Amino acid sequence: MEVITNTFLNKKFKSIPEYKIDLGFAINVDEGKSGKDFSSGKNFKIKDKTVKKYYESKGRYLNKIGKIGTLSFYVDNKIKDNEIYIINEDNIFKSGFDNKENIRIFLSNLIVNILENKIEPYETLGEVKEEVIDLKKMSSEQLAKYLRQSRWK
Repeated sequence: MEVITNTFLNKKFKSIPEYKIDLGFAINVDEGKSGKDFSSGKNFKIKDKTVKKYYESKGRYLNKIGKIGTLSFYVDNKIKDNEIYIINEDNIFKSGFDNKENIRIFLSNLIVNILENKIEPYETLGEVKEEVIDLKKMSSEQLAKYLRQSRWK
């Protein structure tokens, strides 16, 4: 199970004593031999399946920021200050947070409600495509089309 918020709300989760900082995996970049620009042939691979699924669904990258046990916390700064998304398997659940609530009790109740199917999924994530993108083999037109379609949505 993964929790996605913006930086503002994630700071509140850091106040929970069991919260540990965990920066996760970096996007793996395998550089070509001829330089360090896109045309030199970099291969990009996202190791974290949650980040990859979210990127393929929303077109935005997540940054892993922490964890409580097996519950991972990610940041997407395009989410509003009072919104929280929880990914359970392939379902995304959305909830609002009131600053007057205790963050620990709120999170606990939200997870229980999700596990007991009391909350309907907001959205479903698709399958993860296991592919490495070889930019070196692309023509300049293909590279431009790829960057327009999948990088900056």
